Amino acid sequence: MKVILNTSNFKNPCNIKTQTCSADSKPKHSNNNTIWNAQNASCKLRIPQNINFQANFMPLGFTSKKGRITKEDFPLAQFGEKLRCPCCGDRMKFFNETEAKKLSQSIASKKGKELNAVLLENLNEIQTAKRTLAREIAEAALQYPNKDISELLNTISEPYMDKLRTKQINVAAELVNQLSNLKTKDKIAIKKWRQTQVHRIMHAKEEGDFRNKYLIASFIRFAKKKYIKINKKKVYEYFEKLPNSKRDTEAFVAKYKRRNANETAYRLLKNASPTIEHIVPFHTTGDNSFSNLMMMCSDCNNNRGSLSYNDFLKMRPKMKDNLDKYFADIIKLLRSPSTPLEVKQALQDYTKNTKKTLRKYTNGKLYSRNEQTSSKAG
Repeated sequence: MKVILNTSNFKNPCNIKTQTCSADSKPKHSNNNTIWNAQNASCKLRIPQNINFQANFMPLGFTSKKGRITKEDFPLAQFGEKLRCPCCGDRMKFFNETEAKKLSQSIASKKGKELNAVLLENLNEIQTAKRTLAREIAEAALQYPNKDISELLNTISEPYMDKLRTKQINVAAELVNQLSNLKTKDKIAIKKWRQTQVHRIMHAKEEGDFRNKYLIASFIRFAKKKYIKINKKKVYEYFEKLPNSKRDTEAFVAKYKRRNANETAYRLLKNASPTIEHIVPFHTTGDNSFSNLMMMCSDCNNNRGSLSYNDFLKMRPKMKDNLDKYFADIIKLLRSPSTPLEVKQALQDYTKNTKKTLRKYTNGKLYSRNEQTSSKAG
């Protein structure tokens, strides 16, 4: 089956053979994939070399109708449930958002015995890590029949907040303890810094009063100000030890106890749905080439936002290991007899080229030339 480029929105569709077109005025399809020549009112498509136009999928480097590539255009998207997230390492699972919204609305609208019943009946639809919390909310619903799920979360939150503070204080203590061979005046200063952080943690009442990122950034600023040498790489690893709303129930309670009932219920249900992640942000380059794409769970994709990978890696020190697992899953997929031949052909160089993009975009922090594998995926 040959690839047919959608030219319905072109004023004068390009001739693929000559790769040029002409028009009396600038055509509508002038974009990141075309070069407009105002002198002779023509454009030239930036068609990458060595494209296999026999493939069933969109050629590398082309954008979809809406700009961002769609799941239909990226062959890995249909195999999302066979992959682990390259960021958190969790097994991804397709998420029926329509059904989840209906269920979350149902949970949010109920109180008392009805809320207790609907939570216990749908425990399998709730994230595994949050099921114990869901049972506790269900029990609290019987004690406080006039409160919705968000109000109940706030009611039972104090023990969780104590655990959250304890985890944060322990990390602050570990950060201090990793420093050695300090001068006396530095020891006094670091003790004062620790006391200040403990005070901040203990008196943080509202969500956002004390964020994980602040603790790490504060420690690095303090060390720099006092000319204390630290290993930044080891410091950033403490992000994994700090409470996270996706991983830790305590952080989830702290984050969602003041949100509305609909959002609280929905976040309890939300699973690691596979989404398409642009390594180099799409808004900066418009690059939809397969080597710039990965499948990543929606939570991690949203958490990254438009952060560079170097900044994102500081918050996810285990990502390198999880990337290795992600690529291992892809190699296993491409070696499977059940994987369609056209998928294998479209992704035959995917692993090698994607690692190359990661290496370039992180300035060698990921997959340096010594690590770069020479074997092709599949």
